[in-house]
Amino acid sequence: MLEEKIDLHHMSLIGSGSQADVFYDGLDSVYKAFKSDVSYQTVAYELEATKKASALRLPVPTIAGITTVNGKLALKMNLIEGESILGIIEKSPSTVFRLGELLANAHSEIHQKTVQDGFISQGLRLKEKILEKDLLSQVVKDRLLALLLSLPTKSHLCHNDFHPGNLMQGTTNVVVLDWADADVGNPLADVARTYLLISLSRSSETSRVKQAMDKFFKFIICRQYIYHYRKNNGLDKNEFGAWLAVVAGARLSENYSGETEALKAIIDKELKRHDRLR
Repeated sequence: MLEEKIDLHHMSLIGSGSQADVFYDGLDSVYKAFKSDVSYQTVAYELEATKKASALRLPVPTIAGITTVNGKLALKMNLIEGESILGIIEKSPSTVFRLGELLANAHSEIHQKTVQDGFISQGLRLKEKILEKDLLSQVVKDRLLALLLSLPTKSHLCHNDFHPGNLMQGTTNVVVLDWADADVGNPLADVARTYLLISLSRSSETSRVKQAMDKFFKFIICRQYIYHYRKNNGLDKNEFGAWLAVVAGARLSENYSGETEALKAIIDKELKRHDRLR
């Protein structure tokens, strides 16, 4: 662990998430300070996953190591010169029509990498998450687990938190942030999760007109993302639907406000579609 005396009160908050806040020191470093309930093991896994992604020549942040700031575990990393993809969209909403292709290309680059060890098993993680909560009946859980077992097992690197908020437009390329949930498995599961993250993201807008625009933009992003990802890699619609059901079942364990009923509806729809195909 790095030995530093860092005080967050002298830094600028530049990002905030469910597990951590990100601060800029005004010079050339940023600190991802984790919430008090995040374990050292979780922080260390993100560090190692990011280093492994870098070794695979993927565009990721350069992390100096683990440190503490105001008593909290933190990752110290180099400042990325550029702007977040979300910030670009907010400044120029028309760029949303090109975002789907950008997402598909960056995600495809990750999925081209195959790995043998050093990452959590996708199948094991999905199984644990499906079983973790009681938001689904045992019958539905059993069906999702059976579906998971029937789907192709692969050894590709997957990010599992791939959305516009975790992408930065650097000086020469798009940098992918936040590798805490990276695992090894089938890329289509990762694509299904990205689809859910974007389509179910909640708008902070209060006016009905702006909410309608936000819904339209999410529709366009998802449609273009899937179109370009299929163009790059091929994508079986039926297999994608099956992964959507499994990943939605796992997502329920994360308790994100306002998503429960939508996720259950997706599970029900995709399981019924799977039944019709049998």
